[in-house]
Amino acid sequence: MPAQPRKRPTRPATPRVWRAADFPQQHQTPSSAPRATPLRRLSRHGIIMHTRWVHTLVGEWRVRRLVRQLADAHWSQIRTNLAAAAEGSVLLAGNSHAALMGTLQIAGRPPSINIAAGGLTARGCVARLARLDPPARAAAVVLFLGTNDIKRRYHPEWTTTGHRFEADVRRILVTLQEWAEHVFVAAIPPLGPSATDRDPAAIATFSDRLARICAEGDYIFFDPFAAIRSPGGCLATSGLFADGIHLADYPALAADVAQFVGLVLDSKRRPNGRQPVGTPNVEELYYDLGNHTLPPAAVGPGMHAYATR
Repeated sequence: MPAQPRKRPTRPATPRVWRAADFPQQHQTPSSAPRATPLRRLSRHGIIMHTRWVHTLVGEWRVRRLVRQLADAHWSQIRTNLAAAAEGSVLLAGNSHAALMGTLQIAGRPPSINIAAGGLTARGCVARLARLDPPARAAAVVLFLGTNDIKRRYHPEWTTTGHRFEADVRRILVTLQEWAEHVFVAAIPPLGPSATDRDPAAIATFSDRLARICAEGDYIFFDPFAAIRSPGGCLATSGLFADGIHLADYPALAADVAQFVGLVLDSKRRPNGRQPVGTPNVEELYYDLGNHTLPPAAVGPGMHAYATR
């Protein structure tokens, strides 16, 4: 007979004792397991599907937050400077052309104060001035406006756009006249071919609006950009940055403006309107203020040139 396999002795069954280590941990402490970010949790549930779009959105939000922080710091600095402004100082107001000029250095005058900001339109300048407290009586305010008002998306060719621009400018000038003894208004600078989002044809029209408003009131209209303005008055011959909007040399512009403003303040002469003194193709025209002669080329926009006499 074949040998039968031996049966191994069996131990008596004992009930198993379950321990906590036998179960997977369902809850982990924050220090032992990283928590999913809110965007990752949303993506897990199918709410956000495009990671690249999410990163772009978050990046833009961070940029806007940084811009707001810088703007708040800028506002705080401007309010501090205005509160400490000495009587007889000079203010710079308006868009980025004024902001990039820094502070004017006028002989015999207190340090100038720059309250301009890039991207401002006439409507934005009204709102900006309304948020500021009037400083001590200034000797002069120099205003640069119009470059952002002639953007094509604002339709500068529309009559309603021009009327709204004139109304905002008048409100600005009334406020500035309360702040300073003299108010200077600069012509709109020419553009380069790369500034495709703005309408060059509107430069002459909107500058003429500024000149007419200045002639109606007690304001000084001048053109510090005449040296780079083409005969048509709308395009620049040279001296612009690659964007076709901003100047390549703002310190030179600041020096010319400071010289002109200083001569006007020293001469105590005020213009009583605009007077044609030449044509746009004249290479050099001069401001004749008493015995002073200043050569920043006072060619005005459009088909006329205007000088303060």
